[in-house]
Parts: sequence; structure tokens; C-alpha cells
Amino acid sequence: MLTKASADTFIQIARKITRHVSKHISEDFRMLRRVASGLIALFVLAIVLTVWALRSDAIRDAENDTGNIAVVLSGQIARSIQSVDIILSDVRDQTKAQGTQTPNETDERIRSHDFYESLRGHLNRLTQADVIALIDNTGRVANSTSQWPRQVLTLPTANISSTSRMQATMAFI
Repeated sequence: MLTKASADTFIQIARKITRHVSKHISEDFRMLRRVASGLIALFVLAIVLTVWALRSDAIRDAENDTGNIAVVLSGQIARSIQSVDIILSDVRDQTKAQGTQTPNETDERIRSHDFYESLRGHLNRLTQADVIALIDNTGRVANSTSQWPRQVLTLPTANISSTSRMQATMAFI
């Protein structure tokens, strides 16, 4: 049987063991919390770095795409301007081929049906255009491929002389 002294000793030993175990469990739990917090911080950092890398890739891809689109558009614009330039050169050559003319004769020539047919021929070769309109030096439509005879054109009195582009062009000439 246990005596009172041995029971007290047993209780003291049990308390010491409990304190010792709880101290180690508490230290182990603290250590476990630190490790878990560190892992969570590491995961958050990995996620942030991944998102940042994806963002950088997306920005680089967008810049490349923008550059590619700009190259394609510049090529298309260059071809369109070249087509318009060829037509303007042909019109200039046609008027020069008529020889020296008075301004009235030139005006009559660019308003003629033959000139209309010539513009229609140019329009047929220019797939990206719907209408070619020739504007005289006063800013009025002199001839257009939209309809003949010119008297019933939908724009017989169209006047662009007040537009800023026409004023800049007239100032340049």
C-alpha cells in the first residue's frame, strides 16, 4: 500500500512530469507555429513572384503585338498612299499631255466625261477605294466617280474650301 508520503511524492513527480511535458509541448507548438508561419510567408512570396512574372510576360507580349500591328498597319498605309500617289501622278500626266492650256481649258478638261471615264478606270484598279473625287482650286468637287453626268451628282455643290485641310493645302500651294 501507499503511504501518505509516498502518495505525495508520486503526486509531485506526476506534476513535474506534467510540467516538463507541457513545457516541451508548448515549445514544440511554438516551433510548429513558427514553421507554419514561415511556410505561409514563403507560399505568399512564391505567389507574388509568379503573378509578377506573369504580368511582365503579358506586358512584353502586348508590346510585341503592338509592334507587329504597327508594322502591318504601316505597310497597308504605305500601299494605300502609293496607290493614291500613282493615281495623282497619272492625272497630272494626263493634264500635261494635253499641252499648255489656259485655266479654263484645264477646268473644262477635268470636268469632262473622258476625265470621268479615266477616273473610273483608276478606281477599278484601286480596290480599297469606293469613290475618287477631284477637288478644284476653289474647294469644289470638279469630277467624281460616284455618278455621271456630273450635274446630277449627289455632291455637285460640295465645298470643302472652309475646312482646315483645304486651307492648309491652299497655303502650301
